[in-house]
Amino acid sequence: MNQSEMLSRVSEKINLPKYHCERVLDAMKKVIVESLVNGDDVRLRGFCTFEVTNRKKRNGYNPITGKLEEFEAVRSAACKMGKPVKKAVKTGVWEDFDGDDE
Repeated sequence: MNQSEMLSRVSEKINLPKYHCERVLDAMKKVIVESLVNGDDVRLRGFCTFEVTNRKKRNGYNPITGKLEEFEAVRSAACKMGKPVKKAVKTGVWEDFDGDDE
């Protein structure tokens, strides 16, 4: 599913115009990225956690040059799925949702 398909499905589920759903999604993405840039984690309880990770400086092999190189320390973002999502994917049943019965 791509972003456009997701927006269409959300729009149908909550009976709002797709335009409004798109604005909400854009705002959510902006808030999440701004929080990560500031070094804060974003926890969506029961769904996922977006975290800032720090990778140490390390030595590694560059396959293009065939030489060992030193890679600088970097900050990165990671997303960990919550237990309800993992369970839903494993069993095929989303039990933690208290909305409609679909």
